[in-house]
Amino acid sequence: MFPLFRRKKKEPLDLRDEELSPLEGLRKAGWRAFLRNVPVEKIRSAGFSGADPHNPFVLTLQAIAGGRSARFRGSLLENFYECWQPFAGRNPAELEKPAPWRARAQTAGNTASGRLQRGEFTAVAQELGLDAGDMRGHITGGPVTEAFGEVTLRRMARIYQSVQETGYHPERSPAGHLRGAYFLREDDFRVLVGSGKHRVAALLALGYRVIPVQFGPPKLPVIVRREEVDQWPGVLKGLYSRDEALARFDRIFSGAHPSGWCPPQR
Repeated sequence: MFPLFRRKKKEPLDLRDEELSPLEGLRKAGWRAFLRNVPVEKIRSAGFSGADPHNPFVLTLQAIAGGRSARFRGSLLENFYECWQPFAGRNPAELEKPAPWRARAQTAGNTASGRLQRGEFTAVAQELGLDAGDMRGHITGGPVTEAFGEVTLRRMARIYQSVQETGYHPERSPAGHLRGAYFLREDDFRVLVGSGKHRVAALLALGYRVIPVQFGPPKLPVIVRREEVDQWPGVLKGLYSRDEALARFDRIFSGAHPSGWCPPQR
């Protein structure tokens, strides 16, 4: 009997130093995953623009670095979740509805509830002496439990400290690179980061102006074109109206957070 060999995972094609449009990068890579350097002004993560001066995740990490308490209670992050609660009273099925441009729903492990069962969440909860069963919430908005907020803040703070001390080396990490999708509108683009929101917050707080992102094999589509809204799966299935789908796209593109949250004066 011949021995079985595990096929080696291909590394993404490194296009970080090339001046290519999103479409040119996709064509050059073919079906292979590829890396691009993305200016923070173009990045969207956890509902915020990478250049938003009022990003609560970034401000909270900067406050911790400046000597403020590293606890969730009393933090700007807690204030944000108290002020912005889009998930309050919502049907769980509605919360897990795929984005209008996605072809299929999230797998169980990538749903809001499934993410709370991942090892990185439960391990930090155990270290802090928290009951994992008390973790309820979503990183993009409240309501959240204090346990969820504490674990979220601690995970971001650890990433921040690691990058500060040793630099950012995603190729060495089991998590790999940030994963994203291009959102195209006419001749301009934005990048929605779908995997790695905690890392984005840490990198922004540390002052990174350009962040490498991997495109494909996608959890999101590699490219989402606004003019193709009538072909988006969620619109074709009737999960979203055309106007609803475009409003969601345009909010991501503009980088305007719907809460209009600003840090309270202290």
